[in-house]
Amino acid sequence: MKKPNVKAMLVLRGLKQADLAGRINVTQQFFSQVVNRKRTSARVQLFIADVLQMKPELLWPRDGHGRRAA
Repeated sequence: MKKPNVKAMLVLRGLKQADLAGRINVTQQFFSQVVNRKRTSARVQLFIADVLQMKPELLWPRDGHGRRAA
């Protein structure tokens, strides 16, 4: 299954990563790493899913250990 392109979804909705990062008090760099699957953060992933009005499991499917995969 192909991983959804979260970055493209944000861009298509006219949302800027820096603005969203500021709303939840994380750096734009950290936010970008989560968006680009370099890091994981349940809080950031849940926030992004809420902003995109999608289930987090669709954006970040869980790995074999029940954790959201990067």
